[in-house]
Amino acid sequence: MARETHAAYTALITALKGINGSTGGYWLNLQGRVYERLRVPEEVSTRGMPFISAPASFDAPSFAHEELLIRITWTQWIHLFVPETATDKRTSTSALQSHKARSDVMRALLLSKTPGGFLSDTVDDLSFVSGGGLFGAIDADDTYAEVVIPVELTLGFAVGDIGSSA
Repeated sequence: MARETHAAYTALITALKGINGSTGGYWLNLQGRVYERLRVPEEVSTRGMPFISAPASFDAPSFAHEELLIRITWTQWIHLFVPETATDKRTSTSALQSHKARSDVMRALLLSKTPGGFLSDTVDDLSFVSGGGLFGAIDADDTYAEVVIPVELTLGFAVGDIGSSA
């Protein structure tokens, strides 16, 4: 099962790296800036924004047994950072950028779930958990906003397919 969950995570990262601006129909161009560990904007210059941090989060998955099928569900946390470029403290450019960024992430993952997409062969179900998203949550220096997007992923296994991992 670890092999399958890792394959799903790898497919998710590949889908996110496809957010490539207007050529792919996206608002943002991440230029491949999708990190598999938690990075904070202080580690990346503002020229390195926007970017995504999506550390693998296989902890505490839920298991459901349905006759001849076992389902594993876990939440993958996606942290997306966008720069704040407004010089007037009464306005914000990052709020709109955050909204566009969240739309891009959702679009990339949903397209990836369609037949032939990166997630189509690795994940049985994908859903966006309500309560995610901190649009325009600015840091103390007003230099960036963070958008948190929790994504629930589900894999199903036939009981007969679960054997030794050797």
